[in-house]
Amino acid sequence: LTGATSASFDVQALPTTNPPCGSTITTNTTLDSDMVCSGTAIVIGADNITLDGAGHTITGDITGTGIVNYGHSYVTVKNCIVTNFISGMFFQFCNHNTFDSNTVILNLGAGNQGGGGMNLQYGSNNTLTNNIVNSNVAGGIGVSSSFSNLTNNIANSNGGTGIGVGSNNTLANNTANSNGTGIGIGSNNNVTNN
Repeated sequence: LTGATSASFDVQALPTTNPPCGSTITTNTTLDSDMVCSGTAIVIGADNITLDGAGHTITGDITGTGIVNYGHSYVTVKNCIVTNFISGMFFQFCNHNTFDSNTVILNLGAGNQGGGGMNLQYGSNNTLTNNIVNSNVAGGIGVSSSFSNLTNNIANSNGGTGIGVGSNNTLANNTANSNGTGIGIGSNNNVTNN
C-alpha cells in the first residue's frame, strides 16, 4: 500500500495475583501461585464465576475451610489442590455448580463439618467430574443435594464414607477404596460402573 504507515503497540499481559487469604471473590479468578492460609482461604461471593486453581495448592493450618460457598450458583471450581483445612470444600444451598479436576486431600479438622473433603449440602444439579478426594479424616465426597452427576471421581482412604449421596443423583465410573464406608447412596439413584 502506498502511503501506509505501520503502528507499534505495546501489549502487556494483565497482572494476575492470588486473592488474599479469607477474601470473597466475585469475578473469575485464576491462581498464579500456591496459597498458605490461616482460617478460610477463599469465599465464593457471586453467581456465574470460575475459580481456576491452575494446579496450585491451597494449604491451611487445620482451621477454616479451603473453599466455601453459601448460596451462589453456576460456579465452577477447577484445577485446585486443597489440603490441611478443617474441611476442603463446603458448598451449601448452591445449584448448578461444577467441580472439575480438583484434588482435595488430608483435611484433618474435627467438629461439625470437620475433616471432610468435598461437602455439598441442600442444592441440586451439581456436577463433579475427575476429582481426587483422598485421605481426609471424615468423609471424601458428600452430596446431600439431588439431581447431581458424579463421574470419574476417586475417593480413597477417607475416614468416613468415600462417596455419599442423597436421592436422585447419577454416579458413573467412580472409585472409592479403603474408606470407612465405600459408597453410601440414598434412594432413586442411577449407579453405573462404580
